[in-house]
Amino acid sequence: KDEEAQAVKEAFEFTLKHLGSDFSAGPVWIEYADMIKAIVTENEFHEQEKKRDLRNIYQRAVCLPTSHIERLWQDYDLFEHSFENKSLAPELMAQFHPRYLAAKQDSKERQRRRYTHTHIHTYT
Repeated sequence: KDEEAQAVKEAFEFTLKHLGSDFSAGPVWIEYADMIKAIVTENEFHEQEKKRDLRNIYQRAVCLPTSHIERLWQDYDLFEHSFENKSLAPELMAQFHPRYLAAKQDSKERQRRRYTHTHIHTYT
């Protein structure tokens, strides 16, 4: 079971290494995080590893201008605020907020360009 989960993680990492910054990659980031969340841990070491993996996924994803940047930010915020020790969340959120805002702005610009490009009408 651990080997299967590791193989799936490696497949996601490979995919995201090559396509993760694509505008359409948002759902892949979400699916990856959901897959990690679904892993059942049997001890504290594996639970900490799972939290580290999720934090790593979210911190990479919220800095990329994908189509689902706002959903990823909300999920990351919920994740960081889900722990008993609430003091770390505001610090981490503040650290990543400027990168998220830049990615969000870039995402909106990409979306605008995609819309404009696919809706150009030529009149003769």
